[in-house]
Amino acid sequence: REGNRPNIVQFFKAEYGRSDVSMLIGIKDFTPPKGMRWTQRDIDTMFAPANLKDLVPEGGVMLEGKPIILEGQKGAMLVYDVTVERLDLKITMRTLSYSVLYKNRLISIEFSVGGLMEDRAESVAQFVKNRPLFVMIANSMNILDIYSGN
Repeated sequence: REGNRPNIVQFFKAEYGRSDVSMLIGIKDFTPPKGMRWTQRDIDTMFAPANLKDLVPEGGVMLEGKPIILEGQKGAMLVYDVTVERLDLKITMRTLSYSVLYKNRLISIEFSVGGLMEDRAESVAQFVKNRPLFVMIANSMNILDIYSGN
């Protein structure tokens, strides 16, 4: 289905929406300050191993991270955990995220498995089981503008 936030292009949930396994494709404007433009040095710095933790959402704990090249664009692969509390529930989520910068847009494909904190071991096992599929899907990503010359 289409995402319900402005930067989420598509959202997918396994088992016809009844699963804790999900995927989203997001595009965020990443425009430099007025009068400036991103240099290759800026991009290299953003995706340098020492700076990848800055790409993890606030409150998240980075478990893995490395620079990547996807569709010929520099980017990052991250695995992180996030815990959210709502009312008396504690929900934990493990996410595998691939992000690349293309034409002042940060394009992300994210795969998550979540559940209640007390079911965390089961969620982590689901993440491990599905990770090869997540990687295959990410490897199939295309940025059509690259091929059309736009």
